[in-house]
Amino acid sequence: MPISEQLDALYLFGRYTCKNGQTISSVEHCDGVKDCADGSDETLEACAAVTCPGYLFQCAYGACVDKGSDCNGKQECADGSDESDELCNRNSPGVKPVTPRPVTPTNKPTQGGNCRLPPYPQYGSYTVTNVPGAVPGESYSNAVLNVTCNPGFGVEDMKDTIWCYDGIWSQIMPKCVRFCRLNRHPSVEYRCLSTGAITGSRECGPLEPAGTIVQPNCRTPNYYYPGVLSNMNCIDGSWDYIAQCKPDEGDWRIGQAQVVRPADDSSSSGKNDMNDENETTSGKVDPILYFKENY
Repeated sequence: MPISEQLDALYLFGRYTCKNGQTISSVEHCDGVKDCADGSDETLEACAAVTCPGYLFQCAYGACVDKGSDCNGKQECADGSDESDELCNRNSPGVKPVTPRPVTPTNKPTQGGNCRLPPYPQYGSYTVTNVPGAVPGESYSNAVLNVTCNPGFGVEDMKDTIWCYDGIWSQIMPKCVRFCRLNRHPSVEYRCLSTGAITGSRECGPLEPAGTIVQPNCRTPNYYYPGVLSNMNCIDGSWDYIAQCKPDEGDWRIGQAQVVRPADDSSSSGKNDMNDENETTSGKVDPILYFKENY
């Protein structure tokens, strides 16, 4: 099977639709090569949200190409950002430095485009990944913003990256909302309800945004709760209550248990006396044993 077909199988036969209606394999989307006839598979608009794994190199517009593609004398990013003079620290075309500068690849857009950088979000800020040092109010032809929030706050809906291309933004500026800190109690297991889902849950993080619902459960068999634990709700930075379970210590009591011994056991001396209160026809009874009775 050709490699392209194998990759298609890995992507569940996914297809990417170009702006002109043409479809290409999903693995050809944002790979550094313009496979759409109109080139729409290799643009900032198409690739801004792409995250490249550590073993690949990320082009300025977001595509992923082979690691080591930067400054190797061969253009492998569709926009040429892997061979930019700034990235490769070239003083003149065709001249390579002995040691390239370890900087983030960029094709710095020229100010004056249709993407005007918005104010910083309340309780947070952002950086423009393709324009280091850019500040609110400046305008560029394209921009990719990574939003971060102040301590104790987090990005609403966990969507911390937005982009603009020729004046069109992918979404409105994310809000920084106050998060609830989940201080885990050793007696409780926590599951967070999946956002917007009727059923299903996920592992809870140390900080959860407002509106998060937590399902607490006692860690059995060592802990219990005399009833049903209510869900915990994150409201404006704090939980409406803190779930805790009680240690299940049980109750140690004295009782009797029968230990059956063979009739020819030497300890019985051959006796089979029904009048012996500590013996039976089949063996002996150990009169005092301790056992734990749970609640």
